[in-house]
Amino acid sequence: MRPKSNHCNTICIWQEPEEGTLSARAISTQGVPIYVHGPYLSPDLCAMPLPHITPLCLSNEWDRLLESGGRHRKTKEARPLSAKMVRNIAGVVSSAFVRAVRWGLATFNPVTDSEPPVPVKHQGVALTPAQQSLLIEAASGCWCLSAFLELSAATGARRGEVSGVGVV
Repeated sequence: MRPKSNHCNTICIWQEPEEGTLSARAISTQGVPIYVHGPYLSPDLCAMPLPHITPLCLSNEWDRLLESGGRHRKTKEARPLSAKMVRNIAGVVSSAFVRAVRWGLATFNPVTDSEPPVPVKHQGVALTPAQQSLLIEAASGCWCLSAFLELSAATGARRGEVSGVGVV
């Protein structure tokens, strides 16, 4: 008996319980679902039993997701996912396998030996004091923009911190 997907399109990696390991009542009422990102993982991978999922299978899945793992919102055509998104999916799958190991459904976590993509790190750029003053002087538009920029430059705070977004 496989669990159905819920309203969030979450698919379960599912290990059928072996005979005699759980009572009939426990099998029909509880089951042992492990939730992972459903709309992204291939159905072939989700249909595999947990012991058959290897690091090579997962590395191939990460490559597939990088090439055509996403869907365009309007046309539903395949599009590539970013390396950061694929890395996030790998993190969720790894968490699912950690839980499977804890529950005794898997012997190891194959995600740790797979090769998820490494996102490109961007270097931050800081303005010199001369560039900051030029930016503040050139600020036009909203009457409070120059004060906002001065406060940001003086404190080093982020936009949301300066504007008070999320303050209760």
